[in-house]
Amino acid sequence: MFTLVMALLRGGGRRTALDLGLTVVGTAIPVAITLLVVGTVTGFQEREDAMAWREPTAVTDAEASALQLRRYEPWRGKRIDVVELRSLGPDAPVPPGMDRFPSPGEIWVSPALERLLDSEEASALLPSRLGGEIAGVLGPEALSHQDELVAVVGNPDLEETPPEDLLGLDHRILGGFVPSDVVAIDRFASEGTDPGLPTQYRVAAWIAGVLLVAPSVALIGAAARLTATRRSRRLAALRLVGATSGQVTLLAAMETAFAALLGIALGAATALAGMAIVTGIPLGGGTFAFSDLLPSPGLWLVVVVGSLLGAVLAALAGLRRARTTPLGVVRQTGHRRPAWRRLLVMVGAWAVFAASVPFTQESGQYTLLAAGLTVVILSISAVGPLFTWILGRLTVATSQRARTLVAGRRMMADPVASFRPTTGLILVSFIAGFLLLSSVTLPYADADEHTFVLGYPYGAPDEATWEEWRAEISTVYPEARFDGSWLDPAVVLPEVLDPERVRPVIGEITGITPLTTAEVGYEIILFGNDVRRATWIVVVIALIQAAFATGVGAAASVLEESTTLAALHLAGAPTATLQTSRALQAALPITVGSAIFTTLGAVAGAMTIVGVSPDTTIAIPSALQAGLVVVAAGIAAFLGTEATRPVLNSVVRRPLAER
Repeated sequence: MFTLVMALLRGGGRRTALDLGLTVVGTAIPVAITLLVVGTVTGFQEREDAMAWREPTAVTDAEASALQLRRYEPWRGKRIDVVELRSLGPDAPVPPGMDRFPSPGEIWVSPALERLLDSEEASALLPSRLGGEIAGVLGPEALSHQDELVAVVGNPDLEETPPEDLLGLDHRILGGFVPSDVVAIDRFASEGTDPGLPTQYRVAAWIAGVLLVAPSVALIGAAARLTATRRSRRLAALRLVGATSGQVTLLAAMETAFAALLGIALGAATALAGMAIVTGIPLGGGTFAFSDLLPSPGLWLVVVVGSLLGAVLAALAGLRRARTTPLGVVRQTGHRRPAWRRLLVMVGAWAVFAASVPFTQESGQYTLLAAGLTVVILSISAVGPLFTWILGRLTVATSQRARTLVAGRRMMADPVASFRPTTGLILVSFIAGFLLLSSVTLPYADADEHTFVLGYPYGAPDEATWEEWRAEISTVYPEARFDGSWLDPAVVLPEVLDPERVRPVIGEITGITPLTTAEVGYEIILFGNDVRRATWIVVVIALIQAAFATGVGAAASVLEESTTLAALHLAGAPTATLQTSRALQAALPITVGSAIFTTLGAVAGAMTIVGVSPDTTIAIPSALQAGLVVVAAGIAAFLGTEATRPVLNSVVRRPLAER
């Protein structure tokens, strides 16, 4: 059987080589994107695990060997993660990245913080605010990325927070610069469970992954079925001369597996190159190390085996008639009209997605929400052929020219093949609608570095205290002005004053560490900027994937419809007419579908935001932005079809007798 497969591949000529190339590319793209997404999600989880030790893990006093406090020190709009420790005995645990427990008055700093302290200003101001003298540098085990500002301080004055003073709410959920309680510990955590900013990044990574991987999964099946028509005819001929159904199945599986393995290898190499590029993109305050983005061997195996099985099973599904009724394949019996029950698939998918929203709100588990979004995206491929058939019928009913009539008839004759080249761009429209709504809904924060907010995070002072603060601050800094009332106190500094030199003076007057508005909104600014940057990355990747999918699908459609196109050409239809009808055959579903699925993507984005953050006010993107998506999709359809003109020319010039 292997010898026969190799003989068929070698003897197939240019057509077989083209079929093989289409399958390789169609498999490589989803494999590359899946590995890249899985690697990014893995990278964020690695980061969260790497910083888990900084959060106190409470134990009973009898088990305690140390006290731990986690707080944050502001510096020019950034945040220094400070871990204060006090030993309660000789068995105090050694923090990661250190060779011993810090002595009282010692500060161990990350390499990035050490570089910051090399400046004259930082070295003069920061050590006293951190609480000691620099004694060592933290190793990489203590850090989530190389740009982190982290300090470990030995504080002999730490006292465990009394029960009546406990926050009662995880300080990480409150965000910003809220410190933890002083907690008795006997070890440091090794697995991240941070419900704050790290969770937001992981959820965003999963959502971005679903938006990219779900279309990729559909593309794996489409890639394997691109050459189904030609393969069906060839294998049906083998059945007619005596090959058994099992032999035909094995031949198809081996041929597809050969192409899929080449595609998987190409996709893996592309993913590694993509990971190298991602290491240069700052996310979450720093860049990833290449090793952080490498999925585990188990995940590699799942992606490789899953892609291979998906390709083979999709190819075998397209050979059902060749195995059972080979004469019908050779005769080219017609395709069935898509059943209306395909609509029920999409309705059911949206029902599952809608049900996952309240579950996510109650449980805080985002897995079901991501699964529901995946099902919705995959359902587009199920309803697409029915949508194409309906659009084809409307085109035929309203057409007044040969080009539109041929395009409508082709959409009705084989709606599955007509929808396949458009799948990528329609899915991109869904993704674009999702991201457009998410981007405009994401809150913005004021990044003013010269305005100190004095009511955060400790609460507003009373009116008399605020008046005392104003009087003292005005005496020291007469050029400063005051915004807001005592309920929302703020001090605005002129630009000539350095906020870092003013901060300790105002701190001494008020008894609190004043924060600028840039620091109060630190997490919103950081996460918002990263999401907006990542939005463009996701859109670019999705467009690249859609461009390849459209080109591959358009070329495959020409090959699958080669006999029909050649017959039309022999009957008198000019090549230009056939080319225009093909462009309309792709552009009509894409243009109309983009308008519909951009709207559905925005609806899915709103539901996802409500599931993750129920209190968020949803903002609606402008009609101009949505219109640009539709126009871009239509243009891409014409360009993708035009790129395959040489394939059409080669098909119509080949005599029917040679087929």
